Amino acid sequence: NGGTTDDAQPEISGSAEAGSTVIISDNGVVIGSTVADAGGNWSFIPVPPLLNGDHEFTAKAQDPAGNVSDDSNSIGFELIAGGNATAPAITGAWDDVEAKTGMLHSGDVTNDARPELRGTAQAGETVIIVMDGKVQGSAVADANGQWSWTPAADLSEGKHNFRAELTDAAGNKTASGNFQLEIDVTAPDAADDVTAEDNVGPITGPILDGDTTDDSTPTFGGTGEPGDTVIVKDGDDVIGSTIV
Repeated sequence: NGGTTDDAQPEISGSAEAGSTVIISDNGVVIGSTVADAGGNWSFIPVPPLLNGDHEFTAKAQDPAGNVSDDSNSIGFELIAGGNATAPAITGAWDDVEAKTGMLHSGDVTNDARPELRGTAQAGETVIIVMDGKVQGSAVADANGQWSWTPAADLSEGKHNFRAELTDAAGNKTASGNFQLEIDVTAPDAADDVTAEDNVGPITGPILDGDTTDDSTPTFGGTGEPGDTVIVKDGDDVIGSTIV
C-alpha cells in the first residue's frame, strides 16, 4: 500500500460473503464489479487500463437483497508507466430515480431516463459522448481526471450503447469501451390471481378474502410478468418480496 507499479491492469482480490456482488471503486469512483465465489473469494482486473497517476481502491459487498456493506480497507499505489495516458473511460452511470437508485454498470436496466454518465480522462480534456453512434454532448475532466454528463432530454426506452471519445490536434481519436444501458420506464402490470394458503391446524387449504385462519405464516401466490419482483404488503407495510 502506497507503492508504485508499472502494471496498468493489476489484479485486485479479497474476500466477501459467498455469492455477493463486490463493487470496486478507484479514487471514490465505481469502476466495476465481480461476484464472490462459493469460498467467498473474488478478484478483479480493471478494464480499460488505468490512467497514469495515483490510485486508491476500495471494495464493498452487496447481497442479493440489496444490502450494501461498508467500504473495505483501501489499497493505494502510483502508476508510473504503462498506463493508458490518453483513452477516456466510462466507469458507471448514476440512477437517481426511485425506487432503486445508485450506481449502474454496463448491461444494467434502469428506470432513470436521464442517467448521469461518469468516467475518467486526463485532467482538462474535453470528452465527447457518443450514444448509438451519434454525438450527444461533451464533458470536461476536472483536476482529478473525473467527468460526468447527463442527457438533456429523456432517453427512449430500450438499449443504448455509449462510448467516450477524445480527438487530438491531428484528428486522431481514442475511445473508451462500449457502455450499455437499457431504459425501462414502463411500470409492470399488476400482479394477478393473488391467493393465500393455510398450512396449519386441522383445517387447511385456500384462504378466501375475509376468511379467518390460524396460520400466522400463510403462503401467498399469484401471477405476474416473468422476472418481475413482486412486493408483498400488509396494509401499507412491506412484509416481503419474491421474483416471478
